[in-house]
Order: sequence, then structure tokens, then C-alpha cells
Amino acid sequence: MTTLATTKKVFYHGTSADNLPSILKHGLSCNENKLWHCSNDDIYLWSVNAIKDAEQLDTDEEALDYAFRMANESGQIACIYSKDCRVVVLKIELDESEVSIDQSCENMEGRGAVCINRDITIDEIVEIKISTDLSLIKAYFIALMLNNDYFNTDDLTPIELKIGKAFSQAEIYPEDVDDMIEWEDIEILQPA
Repeated sequence: MTTLATTKKVFYHGTSADNLPSILKHGLSCNENKLWHCSNDDIYLWSVNAIKDAEQLDTDEEALDYAFRMANESGQIACIYSKDCRVVVLKIELDESEVSIDQSCENMEGRGAVCINRDITIDEIVEIKISTDLSLIKAYFIALMLNNDYFNTDDLTPIELKIGKAFSQAEIYPEDVDDMIEWEDIEILQPA
């Protein structure tokens, strides 16, 4: 019997460091609390190939960098509800036939956002990076989401909302955040 070899493609996922212990033990679960009102029980990813096409990038390296940046931004938003305010970016290899276009809201389709409706195992995660602590600008992340109809602000406290509103007047830019971050690799121990 002949079997067809599948080619794995690269995807990125961003989250907060609160989830790292579980990820290192079990991988990613699709049945977690969601930050977005429009999210289903899927795991949302950034596809390197889809981003290369969507953004008309010339090289694979540009697409990898772009996908990493988008996952980083997703992780920054996850830090809004985290106790450990560090971003975790996962590089994942999956069979492309298992993922579908993210149609959770109108601004995601065609940008390289995809989703998968199953857990991602630890052996599918090929690299994990963790940022420096970003708790100093957590309110800036809140400010970015205050007027986003899709983001779940229901669990923010009144003081978090007030501080977020104050930070909406701050002159902080994405490149300022990038300048704050240093990345460290996390060792992945494959299950025996």
C-alpha cells in the first residue's frame, strides 16, 4: 500500500505566559476561554504561506517575520487578562489540509489568519519564544481593545477600564513596544 507524504506548513500562535505550563505539558487546547466574542472552539493561527500571499511578500523570511509579529500582537492582547505579562509565541508545524480560513469576523479573512478545530500536540510545536515582562504597558494593550466590538472586555475591572482609557491618550507606538521586548527560547521536552 502506498501512502502519500504530507508536507507540514509553518503557523504561529501567540498567547500569554500564564498558559505556558499547560502548553509545555499538554500542547494547545481549543476548548479554552476566548478573548474574542466571535471566537469558536478553535485554535487561531497565523499562516506563513497565507500571509506571504495576502501581503504580497517577496521572501519566505519576510513571511516568517510577519507571521511572528502578528502572533506577538495576539499574545500582547492575551496579556490583558494574564497574571504573567509575558508574550509566548509558538511556531507550529501542521498539515495544511487541517486548517481553515479564519472567518470569525470580517477583518480576518484574507489576512493570513487561519484556525484549526482540534488540540495541537506538543510534538507539533517546534519552537517557543517568551518575551520580557510587559506589565508596565498592560494598560496600553487594554486601551487598544476598548473600542473593539469583538474583544471581550466584560471581565475587566472598573479600575482596569479607567486606566485603559487614560492610556488611550498615551503616545505609545508598536515600535516602542518592539523596542522593549527581548526574546528567549523555551526548551520543549517531547513526551516519552
